[in-house]
Amino acid sequence: MNDIHPENGLYHSAFMASQFGLAIADNDDKIVDVNKAICKLLDKKHDELIDIKVDEFMDKFFKQSTINLESLPKSDDIPAIYKLNGRDSDQYITVRKVPLFINQKENGHLLTFLDITRQINILGNLEKSETDYRQLTNIIKDMIIVYDLEKKITFVNDSGSKMLGLPKDKIIGKNLSDFLPEKYHGFLNKRKENLLKDNMEKQFTEMEFINAEGENINVEASCSPIPGKDISKSVLIVVRDITYRKALERQLQKTQRMNAVEKMAGGIAHDFNNLLTIIMGNNELLLNKLKENPDVRQNLMQIEKASKRAETLTRQLLSFSGQQSLQPQKTKLNELISSLILLINQTLSKNIKMETELDNTISSILVDPKKLEISIYNLISNAAESMGTEGGKLLIRTSGYCLKEDLQTKHLFTIKAGDYILLEIEYPGSEIAEEDLINIFEPFQTTNNLYENSGLDLPSIYGFIKQSGGYIDIDSKTGGDMTFKLYFPVYAEEEKDVIAESGETKSVSMPNPTILVAEDEYDLNEMICDILEHHGYEVMFALNGKEALEIVKQNPQKIDLVLSDVIMPEMGGPEFVKEAKKFNKSLKMIYMSGYTDKAISLIENDDRKFEFLQKPFTPDKLLNKIKSLINKENSKKQQKDKE
Repeated sequence: MNDIHPENGLYHSAFMASQFGLAIADNDDKIVDVNKAICKLLDKKHDELIDIKVDEFMDKFFKQSTINLESLPKSDDIPAIYKLNGRDSDQYITVRKVPLFINQKENGHLLTFLDITRQINILGNLEKSETDYRQLTNIIKDMIIVYDLEKKITFVNDSGSKMLGLPKDKIIGKNLSDFLPEKYHGFLNKRKENLLKDNMEKQFTEMEFINAEGENINVEASCSPIPGKDISKSVLIVVRDITYRKALERQLQKTQRMNAVEKMAGGIAHDFNNLLTIIMGNNELLLNKLKENPDVRQNLMQIEKASKRAETLTRQLLSFSGQQSLQPQKTKLNELISSLILLINQTLSKNIKMETELDNTISSILVDPKKLEISIYNLISNAAESMGTEGGKLLIRTSGYCLKEDLQTKHLFTIKAGDYILLEIEYPGSEIAEEDLINIFEPFQTTNNLYENSGLDLPSIYGFIKQSGGYIDIDSKTGGDMTFKLYFPVYAEEEKDVIAESGETKSVSMPNPTILVAEDEYDLNEMICDILEHHGYEVMFALNGKEALEIVKQNPQKIDLVLSDVIMPEMGGPEFVKEAKKFNKSLKMIYMSGYTDKAISLIENDDRKFEFLQKPFTPDKLLNKIKSLINKENSKKQQKDKE
């Protein structure tokens, strides 16, 4: 029998005045009374909540919450969390059920209902802030390290893990000195003393870190204290990798030094040429006057011989300084090499086997052919000389080379991005230390064991290649293999020559169209855009058909040509083209796909007149396809104009 009497005045007053939602259930688990707070919470009248079973009551007004906040304390005492049914916004309620004892007997249960929506939202925001903070620190490219007063690392971001070449669990807990050369250990002690004195230096300091491979990384570091309750308990270090910047600084110093040497060499050569003119002229006069005096004539012949060597030296100085006179012509590199090899083969010893790998598809270059012959001849002759009696294979290779990004060589020259014809001369030789490669093209380098007979052979070749708009590089591999690499820009006027030979009018050469590239593979999209931009096209890009359609809508008359993949997420190529032509009827299309049969069947359903580019394709095929379409459209336009 139940001994719960809601009519008890003192109990009822306290019960009703409570700010928490309260409900009383008897031994039969039926609710016999509720207070005003629960009525307000559920927006129900008192009588509507009476005589309902607790399970029915809970099912009717509440549903179990699936909230799982990491910020919530882990404890068995946490009450169940529910959400109110039928509410537009989430409202979180904790529910506790505790037994009621009257006269030392259990006579039912008290249910408490507490609205914790505000607390949940605060915890959620804190957790989001923590997540945002971690995402922010991981997005930053600089390494961020936190270490305590014992110099133990307590935090490292993703960039730090990448820079050190170790997973985070192999870094956290380690001593910071484990990643610093010994000479910087005093730096840590100094920072610790300053930290305790609350006098932390915040300026950037250049130093080094050691990565997992044992390599030193040039960095710029800044330390700041992280305040605690009383004093700073941890130190924040922001570390920026300045390896590239240091390389640029060395390159600038190298460039400045080379420019100074080149100017000096040019000035010396200019003045020396004047002096040689006087010496050689007067020597010739004396030779004519003293024909009958063999002893004196012999001395004059020695002067003439030395003058000719001096003349060669001044030509090399002028070549190195980029001031020699050149007569550049459109040159087919393979033909020049083939004819030159016939001559060189006769001079090589039998223990040297010369082979060629010549790419027949390469374009012409613009260069002085005679100077190029001399340069190649000197490189091959000196290579053969350095091979010595052991001999070996000397390989000459040509190929097309597309450099998408600037390339910094080991000797601190930067090869600009672009299309090149690459000439390589590879042979077994003496390995050159990396520190010697930096200065290998400077005149009279004592460390240069490639050309012991002359200190200007390599510098003069370097100067000629540079003056011709190209680059020279050298690669010395472990084991002694040497490779000279000569980069020549593709002859830019070649296309004009073809147009002239075909007899087409100048009106065919129209401004390059604006091209929209629709390709869902990001890296491929980027590569295509880079190729097109490098060749003068204005490019827009999209990663699917929907994005491409929005671009067409916003620029209906600006886009002339679309290069689109056939199969893309959200909207495929044919569907995109069908919609895009509603905004620009004259839009030209080139479809591309690796799924030929499926792609063509999809296209034919929508457009039976189309251009198609099969993947994989080379830059040349891409450009030729675009040029072919442009020329075709220009020809149609000319024909219409004539009519």
